[in-house]
Amino acid sequence: MSRRPLRELLPLRPGTAAGVLAAGLTLACAEFVRSGLYGAYLTQVIDTKFHLPVAVAGAAWTSHMVADTLMRGPAGGLIQRFGPRRVALAGAAVSLLALSLLPLAHSAWMLLLVAAIHGIGFSPMWPAAMNLTADAARPGYEGRVLTVVSTSVMPLTGLGFMVYGALAHRPDVWAITIALVMLSLSLLLSLLLPARRHIEAAAEGGERRSSPGRCCQPCCHSCQPP
Repeated sequence: MSRRPLRELLPLRPGTAAGVLAAGLTLACAEFVRSGLYGAYLTQVIDTKFHLPVAVAGAAWTSHMVADTLMRGPAGGLIQRFGPRRVALAGAAVSLLALSLLPLAHSAWMLLLVAAIHGIGFSPMWPAAMNLTADAARPGYEGRVLTVVSTSVMPLTGLGFMVYGALAHRPDVWAITIALVMLSLSLLLSLLLPARRHIEAAAEGGERRSSPGRCCQPCCHSCQPP
């Protein structure tokens, strides 16, 4: 009894695992920063280090989430048009730029603006990861593969919350440095994403196979060129 190759046992199409892994890690690094920064760090230091009311921390989290939510639809459209790599790379760069301005945010409106720009930059991360995962899954395995990838990101989300919670009593440079390092890593990982969606490549291959001049049925010769 012959054994099937390992690649045939995976629920992913051949050649797609690396792209899905890169997308998951890109998303995980971005989630590490945002969950820790807004959920655990700002709520503790907003009054002592930023000299702003505690309510501003909640408003910053809301501003970030609203910008992220509103931009996910346009981000998905951009991914469809320009491919996951360029859109995720641009989003990671915008996030990195936004949080590099965080030390300058000494007013409520400036902090809310930084959080909103960060949300815009973050918005392509989930669509890119989920689109690539769905495209890479074998028929019938889409739901399971999407569940595995999305739940695999959660440990980094929880870890970011704990790490940033512990940094609340340390100098600001610790939190900012970790955020910039993780977002820089997210940016570098986005370079490993596929330039185009897998489903587009498959569709184009199907079009080429059925193009005029190439008969798809061995019994018919009417489509052959003269």
